[in-house]
Amino acid sequence: MGRCLELIYEQLGVSFEVVIVDSGSTDSTLEIVRKFPCRVVRISPQEFTYGRALNEGVRVSQAQFCVALSAHAYPFDRHWLRNMIAPFADERVAGVVGKTVPLPGANPFDRRGMRRRYHTTVFEVRDEDALGYSNANAAWRRSVWDEIPFDEELSGSEDVLWAREVRAAGLKVIYRPDACVYHSHNESPRELYNRFHRETLPRCLFGAEVRLFAMHRLLIDAVVGTGWDWFYLLFVTGVYQRRGLRGQLRALLYAPLRRLAINYGRYRGSREAGYPNVFGFWKHPGRTPTVALLCDYYPPHVPGGAERSTQRLAQALAVRGEGVLVIAPAHGLKPGCVDEDGVLVCRLHLGPRLKGRIHPPRTMGNPWFYWRYYRRALKVLRAIRPQVIHAQNVYSSLPAVLLGRRLSLPVVVTVRDFRYICPISFCLHEQRDVDLPCDAKKFRACLRDYERAYARPRPGLLRRIWRNAQRRLEWRDTRLRRLALGEADGTVFVSRNMARHCLRTAAMGKSHRVIYNLPPDLSNESIEARELDALLEGFGLRRDRYFLFVGRFSRGKGAQTVVSASQMLDRLPADFTIAVAGDVEWLIDQADQGAIKMLGRVPPEKLDALYCGCRAVLLPSVWQEPLSRVLLEAAGHSRPVIASDVGGNPEALIHDRNGLLVPRGDPQALADAMLRLAEDAKLAQSLGEAAARDLGARFDAAGSLDGLLQYYQLLRTYHARRKDN
Repeated sequence: MGRCLELIYEQLGVSFEVVIVDSGSTDSTLEIVRKFPCRVVRISPQEFTYGRALNEGVRVSQAQFCVALSAHAYPFDRHWLRNMIAPFADERVAGVVGKTVPLPGANPFDRRGMRRRYHTTVFEVRDEDALGYSNANAAWRRSVWDEIPFDEELSGSEDVLWAREVRAAGLKVIYRPDACVYHSHNESPRELYNRFHRETLPRCLFGAEVRLFAMHRLLIDAVVGTGWDWFYLLFVTGVYQRRGLRGQLRALLYAPLRRLAINYGRYRGSREAGYPNVFGFWKHPGRTPTVALLCDYYPPHVPGGAERSTQRLAQALAVRGEGVLVIAPAHGLKPGCVDEDGVLVCRLHLGPRLKGRIHPPRTMGNPWFYWRYYRRALKVLRAIRPQVIHAQNVYSSLPAVLLGRRLSLPVVVTVRDFRYICPISFCLHEQRDVDLPCDAKKFRACLRDYERAYARPRPGLLRRIWRNAQRRLEWRDTRLRRLALGEADGTVFVSRNMARHCLRTAAMGKSHRVIYNLPPDLSNESIEARELDALLEGFGLRRDRYFLFVGRFSRGKGAQTVVSASQMLDRLPADFTIAVAGDVEWLIDQADQGAIKMLGRVPPEKLDALYCGCRAVLLPSVWQEPLSRVLLEAAGHSRPVIASDVGGNPEALIHDRNGLLVPRGDPQALADAMLRLAEDAKLAQSLGEAAARDLGARFDAAGSLDGLLQYYQLLRTYHARRKDN
């Protein structure tokens, strides 16, 4: 410290003040400092981070430019300070980083690293440069720091994040080799581990280091890297530089320990973080974290309408100015956090790559998955600290409740289906209500009816034992999720029918609201007639000459009713067809297919064209559909819907006013409704216009969003009051 201050006060050509930030030193540091005209700022060791120490030092200063220097770094000459601030003559320069050379007696690895990193020419530092920006010897413009201070939450690498943010703002960071200091470490293996762990963790969080170090990479680098270090010591240092082999003996023994310490520090740091861009996203001015949405799937993984509804909600909240974080399993995508239309989406590595439309229940419905989800999401939420945690799906609800209790945050769970009541709910395919009590005995009976209805082949003995064990685990997992749901502060039901079933079976949190899903955003939908005809021709369809079925073609969605109804359409014009846009789970014979045309999964932009060109939309579900997104999409395109009279369908449709309702599982009634609209185009048009008007007013996006934000505020107030008591 004394040598450092002596050399600072010998600087020529510039006036300056010196601020010392002390974090509870117990040696003779303060006695040395008192010999110099310095200003001392003290912070407690518990408060110390590098970012907080730097910010405290800058706050008490008055200078236009600030220079950071480590206490064990010594200016190379008397022109170091003048050279450091010279680039600030350019108004676009926000920061300057100087050159570092090793101290006499530095180990050969420090000498090698600094010789590779630090160049002899001036250049502008970029994000991808190995040089980076280090506050061991750096300077910055005070006016820029006023807008972008150093992050006080990071354990290290606050200088790297600051440089990335000022570059993102359009400013420059310059490297000056003539602003040189002596600085090296000669650290022990434990000190190396601590430093690389402390630096790698935040660098992974804000995206400067996106690799997720694996154990095999750790071991490979330890072996290969140690071999290279020994070659360097024996031939480059020992022979070429003629330092002698005896003098390198200590370094030869130190090399493998050094490699292990560095890589294990990187491994632990990257594993504890694992999600880049968290801090870098949220520390921009105007960002205030409000809600964290926890999901099972998130686009581009879209097993059903729930994922589109969650994405629509996240984007609508972001447009309102709320800080929105979405946490979801990566399902094979690259783990990390990225900005998607103003929403921070963090994908966690929690399991295998998604091979089909959806994982089997055993992959996600187990305590191991919940524990991993909880532990990895906890690291993100600790960094961001939202005001509300909102679980959107069944498998994310239990981790959300655990996270809410750990972080003392209110938890909301959206209930979209019946898997909080029963993993199959097959009784609701034929009944209006669940039989109470819905115990394990009734579940087994329900399972037998399910397998019989879906014509599942009877497996062998071992296979049957294995499948029964899986189903029992699913049942137990449903009980566990229901217990977690009961601990949630709030429950959002997507329809009144959904709320009725859950309240009847006590599947709810401490409070509840019915808040409809936000309707799809169709404001940009405009397809010209010629373009529409061309798109439909690619599917083998003609405009206004087909009925549209959207979604999984399964028994629960009424596939068998559609197939039976298609064989009763004797009076239907020959050029009319039934187009099915979605995965086929109910296989039918070619002879029975008749007027049905299977289109498979259709991308959203082409699905809009199918909506625009159809005569009507079919929704003949036999299960208790909570509130289908198909209803809202059809209304957005001014198309009528022929729907079964179960679930949430009667909440949206009024028979003969804005759609047609038919009895559940009645193919004759469905066929009659289709014939009625096929023969009367004006009726179909009037019903579609009424649906657009009525559903647009009732399922208003602004109204649903206002209701949800008010519910968030109510739960935050209640939660804060409960904490105070």
